[in-house]
Amino acid sequence: MSLVSTLPISEYFSNPQVYKYLFWNSIFLNFKAPWLPGVFGNQAVNGALWTLKIEMCFYIAVPLMFLLFGKNNKYRTLSLIVLYFLSLIYLNYFEMAGKAALSRQLPGSLCYFIGGMLIYFHFDKFIQHKNILFIIAIVTVWIDLIFDIKLFSPIMISIIVLYIAYSFKFLNNFGKYGDFTYGIYIFHFPIIRVFATLGLFANYNPYLMGIICMFVVIGVGIASWHLYEKRFL
Repeated sequence: MSLVSTLPISEYFSNPQVYKYLFWNSIFLNFKAPWLPGVFGNQAVNGALWTLKIEMCFYIAVPLMFLLFGKNNKYRTLSLIVLYFLSLIYLNYFEMAGKAALSRQLPGSLCYFIGGMLIYFHFDKFIQHKNILFIIAIVTVWIDLIFDIKLFSPIMISIIVLYIAYSFKFLNNFGKYGDFTYGIYIFHFPIIRVFATLGLFANYNPYLMGIICMFVVIGVGIASWHLYEKRFL
């Protein structure tokens, strides 16, 4: 990112913000230092990184939630539903208070994760009734958008995503050559911002540049999988 900074290289690396950025991002607290000196007008370098902390918390929550609501717990579904609505209360309270950034933290985001868990634990019934559930989910998300409140939409989004995943056969081999989606997600934001900072969208055909940018993002995602992610796993 120093290459697209408005600061000279020497000033860039002598700026303490660079090291704050490295430190806070290394422990998944991107919101503490989201920008680098002179990069993108001192705006967030990568707007996608705020989700990594939430994702890591979800991974940590899996064994804890399974211990509480595992296979042998006859109150598992009820317990998860209660937890779902407690998460929703937190989420909606802070959104209505105008604190969207706080609402997205745990436990606010947990309702989306619980939606997937409930479907997983009742997967056979989901597959059996997936078409009608998909229609209900679309209507419910639309209603929640109209009234600007999240009530059932988090679990309905889970239904929509899993419906798509299990209804189109051509998607079944999506990961045949590797899982490029994570790299694409992680790297797309700064690559797009670099294109914009260099004036490529403004000074050249924006549609052509958009296509080129897309292929660069995909290429970086593929390279990330083969050179780093796959080896790390």
